[in-house]
Amino acid sequence: MPKPTLRHIAIFTTHPHELAKFYHEVFDMEITHMGNSPVDGDFAFLSDGYMNLALIPHQLNGDSSVGLHHIGFVVDDIESVRQRIAARGLAEPQKRPSRLPYAEFRGIDSDGNPFDLSEHGYERVESSVDREAAGYAPR
Repeated sequence: MPKPTLRHIAIFTTHPHELAKFYHEVFDMEITHMGNSPVDGDFAFLSDGYMNLALIPHQLNGDSSVGLHHIGFVVDDIESVRQRIAARGLAEPQKRPSRLPYAEFRGIDSDGNPFDLSEHGYERVESSVDREAAGYAPR
């Protein structure tokens, strides 16, 4: 199996669109998707052509602080990665909620740091219908 590759970093921020403008203007990152969720608020996704940056709205009533939220890996075979994680005695990564359009699965490392797993990458927004058509059934 080819080596998984780190492809995105996610940051909780109180102003995703403003922070996206900063990364776009200062580092010339391409804004690949900006939007607003009625549930979560503004969000933005950027890319330098290799690494992607997800700017996620911080909720004042949430448990997480502003800052790093998770990292994301592109893998060729999610199931084999899930099996290697389970073999270490850790919880297998679980299917992400359908309202989250990029990664198929979310897991945690041995220190509890969250990570996403994706077979299709983070450049494409994918709906729950797309996921089910690709065979990513709920587990």
